[in-house]
Amino acid sequence: LPTDDTDTGSPITLYNFISYCLQNYPARRYMVVLSGHAGGTERDYLLKDESSARSLTFNELKQVFKQIKRDRHGDLIDIIGMDNCLMSMAEICYELRDVAEVVVGCESFSPISGWPYRQILERLYNEFGDPKLPAGKSVTVEAARAIVDEYVNFYATYWMAGLSVTQSALDVAKVEELQQHINNLAQAMEKELVAESKKESLPPAKRALENALLLAHWEAQSYNGEQYVDVYDFCDCLEKRVQSEEMAKWCRTL
Repeated sequence: LPTDDTDTGSPITLYNFISYCLQNYPARRYMVVLSGHAGGTERDYLLKDESSARSLTFNELKQVFKQIKRDRHGDLIDIIGMDNCLMSMAEICYELRDVAEVVVGCESFSPISGWPYRQILERLYNEFGDPKLPAGKSVTVEAARAIVDEYVNFYATYWMAGLSVTQSALDVAKVEELQQHINNLAQAMEKELVAESKKESLPPAKRALENALLLAHWEAQSYNGEQYVDVYDFCDCLEKRVQSEEMAKWCRTL
């Protein structure tokens, strides 16, 4: 039977909503916040709609923002806010690098109450409704920092009790440089792993890089059942374990 339920699993719904806001509420800067369930790079998880048989894939999400960029003659959305779990990821920022300036999101699981919208909107209204920033300061960057501050302050009782919360504002313009550093480290790893594999007489206990990788992964901060890892922490742990100076150099650089 036909219903009036909105299918938030459809990219058309998201596109229509953003287009409506752009047309009816013209502004100098825009932030789009997506609230709901998410699982990072896991397929068919973002914005799962309980009234629908489907969910919005990340590729569909990216295509929506690409079309919005075309509609705006190349202008980017200033901030994309991810009010959901596990979305502060290098892979996601890389996919959004050409459609937004800053991505604000959570690296870990987000508390169920999500963003403290009242505190965030009050801060944005009070400090950025008519911004008077020092020369060289970006309204977009400072607004993103303010969102992170309000989120962390709201959950102060969590981290004061020893349960960490995470929130980051990420400059996606820098993600291609990050990708290159990741590639450099990966290529150095591959080269050494291939060399180790060719030494058939080498027992598992003597495979230095293989063991260092495994132990660094175990030691580093990870999320979602160890499917995802904090890159900074992983590189820090790996640098302390590898024997190759080249590998240690790429870890430090990344």
